[in-house]
Amino acid sequence: MGLYGGESIFGVCTSFVPSFEPTAEQLNAFFGVNGVQAIHGGERGVTVLISGVFFGLTEGDVVNQEGLMLSYRDGIARTLVDNFGRVYPNVLLTSTYQPWEHGVKPAYLMSGGPISGFAMSYKMVARSLGA
Repeated sequence: MGLYGGESIFGVCTSFVPSFEPTAEQLNAFFGVNGVQAIHGGERGVTVLISGVFFGLTEGDVVNQEGLMLSYRDGIARTLVDNFGRVYPNVLLTSTYQPWEHGVKPAYLMSGGPISGFAMSYKMVARSLGA
């Protein structure tokens, strides 16, 4: 289960797929000299595709969990830790958020025994500004 700013806000069944942006580089060529000079220009951040499911005993519980996560779309960069313990510093949750188009539906969770309730899946994009 991932953490954002030290808080578990992503629900259950979470998935984090990082996509590293190309690094910046400058290529220089000099007249009369064979080859090219390459200068590394630094990292340009990471885009992380996040998907998960909000689960609760009532529909209101699910809506409240969604509201909590959306409250972190405030322009403040925080540390994101994914399911594998990889740490992404300076992550913003200001990009795309897409809840399941069918909304909150009845669900059945098998985690230490059957529990019935309600669930809604979602997808979102987070952007790391780099180190």
